[in-house]
Amino acid sequence: MIATLDVNSLYRDAMANPAAFGFTNVISSCLSGSGICSNPDDFLFWDGIHPTTAAHRIIGETAFSTIQEAGMINSSSILVPETTSEVLRLA
Repeated sequence: MIATLDVNSLYRDAMANPAAFGFTNVISSCLSGSGICSNPDDFLFWDGIHPTTAAHRIIGETAFSTIQEAGMINSSSILVPETTSEVLRLA
C-alpha cells in the first residue's frame, strides 16, 4: 500500500493562509545575513529553501494523518509524545 502526500500543496496552503498554520512570516527566512530570528516557530522557512522545525512538525503530523487515514497504521497501538519533555522522559 502506498500513501501520497503533496507537500508542495501544503506549502502553498501555508503561504496562502499563514495564520491557519501558526505562521506570521511565510516570505522571509528566519536565518538571514544579520543572524537568526528570535521567533523561528513563526516562520515557514529556516533559510532560503529549508522549512523550520515548526514547518517540519506540520509536515510530519500531516504525513501521520495521511497514513492513518489510509489504514496503514493502527493509531491505538502507537505512543506519540505530545511534548519535548515527554520525548525526553521516554528516552
